[in-house]
Order: sequence, then C-alpha cells, then structure tokens
Amino acid sequence: MQLIEGDGIAGTEVKMGHSCCQMGQSLEEQRREAIKRGDYRPSGRGWRGWFSLFCEWLIVLAIVLSLSKVLWGGEPESMYAPTPPDVVVEMLRLAEVTKDDVVFDLGCGDGRIVVAAAATFGCEAVGVELDEQIAETARRNVKRNGLQEKVEIRSENALETSLSDATVVMLYVLEPLGRRLRPRLEGLRDGTRVVAHEHPVPGWSKAKPHLFFSRAAGQQKSIYVWKIRKKKERVKSCSTCRGGACTYTEQVVTTVEPL
Repeated sequence: MQLIEGDGIAGTEVKMGHSCCQMGQSLEEQRREAIKRGDYRPSGRGWRGWFSLFCEWLIVLAIVLSLSKVLWGGEPESMYAPTPPDVVVEMLRLAEVTKDDVVFDLGCGDGRIVVAAAATFGCEAVGVELDEQIAETARRNVKRNGLQEKVEIRSENALETSLSDATVVMLYVLEPLGRRLRPRLEGLRDGTRVVAHEHPVPGWSKAKPHLFFSRAAGQQKSIYVWKIRKKKERVKSCSTCRGGACTYTEQVVTTVEPL
C-alpha cells in the first residue's frame, strides 16, 4: 500500500497493495507504517511545509542582504525621501534664516528646501544633488517659482562640492554619509548653523532633538540644530621655557554648539 497525502483528509489517497487487515487501521497508523516502508509520499504542502518554505526564503534573503553590504560597499549612505512641507518650514525656522544667509541643502532632492528658503526669506540658496534626473526636477521647481536668480542647483557630490559660502546647511542623510560629511561641516565658517532632519551628525555633541509633529507625515519628527564656533587660541610652541622666553602661535579651534 502506498499513501499519498494532501493538506487534509479529503486530499489523501490510499492505494491498496498489502494485507486487507490494514483497512481497520486509522489513517495515522497507516501513515506511520508507510513512512517506515518508504511508501509515504505527500501530494501537497500542509501548513508545516509552507512555514518551512517561508523560513528558507527568510534565510536566503538574509544571506543576500549580507552579501550586498560586502559587494556594494556596506550600508547605504543616502536615500531619496522628500522632507514633508511642514518639516521644511520648521527646519528653516529653527535655523533662524534671514535674507543675508546662504542656505545649502546637501541632497536637495526636488529642491523644496532651497525653494522655500529663497521664496520665504529672500536669501540665496544652493541645492546639491548627485542624481542628475532628480537635480533636473529641482531645476524645474526653481524655474516654476521664478527663483533662478536666487537658487542654484548643483549636480555634484556633497562630499566634494564647495561649502565656502554656506551660512546654513540642511541635512537629511543616513549615518554613514553623515560621518563622512562631519569633517567638511566642521570646516564651515564661524556661526554657520547645521540642521539635521531625523539623523544627528555622528560624533557631535548630541543636541536635544526638537520634536515636531508633522501633519503631512502623520508622525512625530526629530530635528537637530548646531552652530559652528571658531575660536583663536594662543598655543605654546616650545616644549620647555628654560633658557629663554617661550613663543606662542595662534590656532583656530572649532567647537560645535548644540542649540
């Protein structure tokens, strides 16, 4: 006798070929005997089979994700996730933007932050976007709002573009890119404000997040604000003062002040 089992009793077929005394046996007893003889063959997947298959796919997915980190350079550094409009307004407010500022948005996406800064405060603004197609969308947004004289969109890498004119820098980047940007941000001019949406700059004194409920996103958002401070300090340039006067040199010390 060979058993072919499906998902339940209705899907079970019994092929006769052994002693008729087995007719009095329960289905479970027949199944056990068929397994011992090697005649048992499932005709479909029960819930245990599907659960097993699901677990196998989870294992494969975990392996693929692990390999992707190795093959494509580790964790992702950036993302394209547009900042909700009301969060844009709050970020500009916390940065205390004025008409005299030059607002940079590193990873500007469709240009909504730089457009809002120029349109609201009359300041100059620069959006930096590596993806050329997204940068073109930002340029169309600038043109649509008639802000070509106030806003520049650069198709450049945020790690390479010049930040010498920046007085306000906006960020919405993941931690790996934030870590790589940190030395560049610390090189900004004295008084420059850095505003980060959701992800603080790794290694900086952790500012207390400004919590803001975004109606557009339907959830609470965290915004971090710092100010770059430059201070000149006299540093003794000799190892010892014996036998003569010490000499001093001036060095610029950078601190990051959480706001």
